[in-house]
Amino acid sequence: MTPPELTPEQAAEEFFQRGLSKDDAGDFEGATADYTKAIALNPNHARAFYCRGLSRELQGDFDGALADYSETIRLNPNLVDAHLGKGNVLAEKGDHEAAIVSYNEVIRLNLDYVAVTYYDRGCHAWI
Repeated sequence: MTPPELTPEQAAEEFFQRGLSKDDAGDFEGATADYTKAIALNPNHARAFYCRGLSRELQGDFDGALADYSETIRLNPNLVDAHLGKGNVLAEKGDHEAAIVSYNEVIRLNLDYVAVTYYDRGCHAWI
């Protein structure tokens, strides 16, 4: 008996879960490839964009990470971690004013992040 065909959304979720496993194992390049496949199958998969952004950031691809964090925010503006990641990448790229804007959004969305975000925001306000 042949297993039923997966819908594109189900296949996307399979690639996404595989990417998470590769991230956990430290295989960021492999994780990025799987997240890219998930996104190709489901271009509205905000978590896949976020996780690919994080993997790209860890590989030093700050432009790719910034694009992925920005798309995550477009798809899910309330995903606090995407704003935090975007702020960190902007800071890494030397755009401290834009990083502060992202950190302010983190504070606005979730008070649980206040301490670390105020610290990050303060560090970049002095640069």
